[in-house]
Amino acid sequence: MRRSRSARRPHRTLPVTFSVVSGPATVYGNTVTITGAGSVTLRATQAGDGTYDSAFADQTFTVAPALLRVIADSKTKVFGAPNPAFTVHYSGFVNGDTASSLGGSLSFSTAADNSPVGSYSLTPSGLASTNYTLQYLSATLTIDQASTSTSSGNYNLPVPGPVNLVAQVVGDSPSTLPVGQGTVTFVVRQGATTIGTVTSGQVSNGQASGSFTIPAGGAYTIYASYGGTGNYLGSTGLASLTVGNANPVPSITGVTPDSAVKKPTETGQFTLLIDGNGFMATANGDPANSSVDWYDRTTGQHTNLSLTSIAAAQIQAVVPFTLIRDGKTV
Repeated sequence: MRRSRSARRPHRTLPVTFSVVSGPATVYGNTVTITGAGSVTLRATQAGDGTYDSAFADQTFTVAPALLRVIADSKTKVFGAPNPAFTVHYSGFVNGDTASSLGGSLSFSTAADNSPVGSYSLTPSGLASTNYTLQYLSATLTIDQASTSTSSGNYNLPVPGPVNLVAQVVGDSPSTLPVGQGTVTFVVRQGATTIGTVTSGQVSNGQASGSFTIPAGGAYTIYASYGGTGNYLGSTGLASLTVGNANPVPSITGVTPDSAVKKPTETGQFTLLIDGNGFMATANGDPANSSVDWYDRTTGQHTNLSLTSIAAAQIQAVVPFTLIRDGKTV
């Protein structure tokens, strides 16, 4: 402090006031409050009186940023589920600051949504502040196996034979990816007896299939078991299989003339109706692949009849009048 021209020593009783020349600080009375990081210049002023001139003195100092730790919170999800919302918590705020006092945009680096089962580093970044030195601390994103559900539709076979067994495998919510890994084993049982097993190829788009030949009629239970993978847990679904008796015999339900009753010498034809009685539903008995053979027991002659209509379970065949005239029996 400068001495007055009329005195050689400072006046110790004159009041001194303090003010902020520049920088992040405030003064109240004799108390200085630091409001941020940076360079601060304070001024002490003495007004003077009749004996002493006024005087002031400046003091500059630097306020270092405070350390603020940005700490990621660990998260867990299942394979195939979207990544959860990532969060952080903070350690080191001063002067009543909160996360809203920070600039920038919080972001995270970690595994992608469809990453396989495992543990991945979860690291925050992106914030900004002049008042804090930011220290980012990582956490862990853990991806667990997703549970699954396996199902298979019920089956009905008119006769014993091959059946294509199909299973659907889906990841349980919140997993959203279609299952494209692993295999399904189909176990065919009749009561407590295992008839046989067949294993599918790799599950594709949530579906797997396998062919199995059923040896006899009856009621069966199909166990469709998905074995699981490193990303999926296994699961089992049940289905029923009903198989009819072998070789049902088509029955002739009518032979009718195409017009009025013919005399033995007249020409014409009759219509023969053949009821498939369930036989037409099988692959080997498809009406489109059918033919009708007319056998004359008297002469031993076979005649292949023309077909006029093929329905789901009925065939109409043309019987020429000459085949049944002259007293021949049908």
